[in-house]
Amino acid sequence: MLNIRNKRVHRLCNVIVILSVILAIITLLFYRQLNKHMSEICEYKGRETATEIITTAINSELEKEAFNFINIIRNNNEISSIETNQNEINKFQNELQRLINNSFKDYENKNMNLPLGTLSGINLFSGRGPDISIQLHQVGAVDVVTKSEFTSAGINQTKHKIYMNIKIELSAILPTTSTDIEVADDYLISETIIVGNVPNAYLNSEKT
Repeated sequence: MLNIRNKRVHRLCNVIVILSVILAIITLLFYRQLNKHMSEICEYKGRETATEIITTAINSELEKEAFNFINIIRNNNEISSIETNQNEINKFQNELQRLINNSFKDYENKNMNLPLGTLSGINLFSGRGPDISIQLHQVGAVDVVTKSEFTSAGINQTKHKIYMNIKIELSAILPTTSTDIEVADDYLISETIIVGNVPNAYLNSEKT
């Protein structure tokens, strides 16, 4: 009778050991999968948030007042020169930097919550599990560089565009790790149709 009981206990111990090993393997695989996709998802959320903040700042500034970014000087109805209104551009650029930096300062006090299953990258677990907090922190000040471009817009017409190349470095911080993110994109702030021949000297010096 004692031998039978010992055998049952031994079998139960074997079952517990096997289940523990299986559970440990599943946990290890899940953890590896979690780390594999965590950086990718954090980068996506960081880029999405940065784009939203930048776009909102640009639209807010453009709606606030009318900016005159270029001056077209004519002589006898012919375009003699096209000048960039640097004061207006600097004014817009400085205000844009201020708005973006302030928006990120406000955003740093907020947490983004994502389900653990979503961070795992496993479709079956997407949207499930406890929420994991992600904090976005801006690293350094936003960098804004002005670019301009000329393209043909039809017979005797030229389209002039001004872009702001905006670069932001972020750090997405999770409870166990962090991911560095760099967001750099061009944003159109001005588009003008110029009727007449554009001076080649200006076109060659400004075209990018």
